[in-house]
Amino acid sequence: MLTKWCRVFPGLPEEVSNARHFVASLLGDRGPVEDAVLVVSELATNALRHTRSGMPGGWFLVVVGLGDDLVRIKVVDQGGDRVPHLCPVTSHAATDRRTQQQGPGL
Repeated sequence: MLTKWCRVFPGLPEEVSNARHFVASLLGDRGPVEDAVLVVSELATNALRHTRSGMPGGWFLVVVGLGDDLVRIKVVDQGGDRVPHLCPVTSHAATDRRTQQQGPGL
């Protein structure tokens, strides 16, 4: 059975730390705490950097699902100004060209 916990955080950079503490406190010693904290940190940071969540008055939601052998983490943001779209990648050659254009180490 999956138990869910959620919490809304203001869209401020210092709230990413609070989101990490929220997840760590829920897991305690029941799961991979370091991995879960890293995941929520990355997702929350991306929400603040790339969506309306990081704008004045913004927010993001962290949802943690705990099961017997399962930890599920979701960060819900406020979306962007544009409709998201997928870029077509038809072959490895297209991926290789993109990597070469960015330069080594990027």
